[in-house]
Amino acid sequence: MQRNLDLVRDILLFVESRSATVDYFKVQIDGYSEREINYHVYLLMQQKFITGTEPPLRHARVVVTGLTWNGHDYLDTVRSDNVWKKTKERLNGAASLDLVLQIAKDVIVKSAMGA
Repeated sequence: MQRNLDLVRDILLFVESRSATVDYFKVQIDGYSEREINYHVYLLMQQKFITGTEPPLRHARVVVTGLTWNGHDYLDTVRSDNVWKKTKERLNGAASLDLVLQIAKDVIVKSAMGA
């Protein structure tokens, strides 16, 4: 299964919105299968962007408890739809989360400078 950066962003937004109201939850996002979501949640746990119960298998049921500091930082950078759109345009395909973060920060700086 390939990484889907839109799904990663959607998961982080979902987790942020839910973790303020409940202690643990299952991530559900329209348009994606449970298997796709669980796989990406698992990847985000590996990167220490979210916390939760890590299953013994990548595709097992995952329960999420919240965002980590790194997850908040990443989400704060890619939250804006405009920044996200410009970041994806510059990516030209698959990229690491570090590269996404670097490009998004550059987009924010250039927007602030009026470029």
